[in-house]
Amino acid sequence: MAAGATVGESQLQRIIRDLHDAVAELAKEYRESGEPITDDSTNLHKLSYKLEYLLQFDQKEKTTFLGTKKDYWEYFTDCLAKIKGANDGIRFVKSIPELKTSLGKGRAFIRYSLVHQRLADTLQQCLMNQRITSDWYYARTPFLKPHLSVDIINHLYELNEVQFDVASRGGHWETHLATRGNHPVAVPNLLNDLNESCTEEASTAEDLRLELDQSELKQRGLLDKVQQLGEEAAELRDVVVQLQSQLDVSLAAQEEQQGLQGDLNALQGREEALSREVEALRTGGKAEQQLLQEKLAAAEGKNIEL
Repeated sequence: MAAGATVGESQLQRIIRDLHDAVAELAKEYRESGEPITDDSTNLHKLSYKLEYLLQFDQKEKTTFLGTKKDYWEYFTDCLAKIKGANDGIRFVKSIPELKTSLGKGRAFIRYSLVHQRLADTLQQCLMNQRITSDWYYARTPFLKPHLSVDIINHLYELNEVQFDVASRGGHWETHLATRGNHPVAVPNLLNDLNESCTEEASTAEDLRLELDQSELKQRGLLDKVQQLGEEAAELRDVVVQLQSQLDVSLAAQEEQQGLQGDLNALQGREEALSREVEALRTGGKAEQQLLQEKLAAAEGKNIEL
């Protein structure tokens, strides 16, 4: 289990490094262009993928009363709903009728936070609430490991120097982290086609790598759970053996008790029979003594007459 945890943490550190790289590229892109970052930015896509991966990693499965799966949107609302000034984004996202799913609302909230340069502050406020964070995540999440969570927050604070012009409204957030086309795009030529094709292939490869990471981590988690369940099963078997032994002793004692009870009943029967015999002898002795006394009296009477 320790080896699996080490591998899992190394993968998390790689994801965090990728997140930092995306932040650095966004900052560079903003400095070089002098224009706000838009949905056309592949670095924005990369940042969104990495951040969502971290927000969903080792997250506890929660559902609504109707069975709908909850996601990091509900984690944000649990943390921020009662914090004055921090829940503006929550109220904004709730006001968008196009957003139907938890995942779509969470993505819109992240984009709102980017536009208003609140993403780092928002996540830090959530992580400061250890009770809610522990209720939402298992122990392997980076959000419950100070050395990793501090690293993530520090990277995100670098985005406060970057301006974003991205849409928070739109039902496409239900299925896509970001889309192209929110801003005018020039008529594509052959080079643009090639660039877009490479970008799409790189994005697909990135998605597949993230899915592979998630699959490997989930598999390790399942193996850990299987090992834990095996240990618990072994402990239960020991308990069953102990209980069976105690039951055998109890049954033997019960049988012995039943035998002793039979002996006691037999002794009580013999005692009662002896008591009856003693009473009969006593009664017979009294009658015989009375008869002898009568005979003695009669003999004495005859002696007097003589």
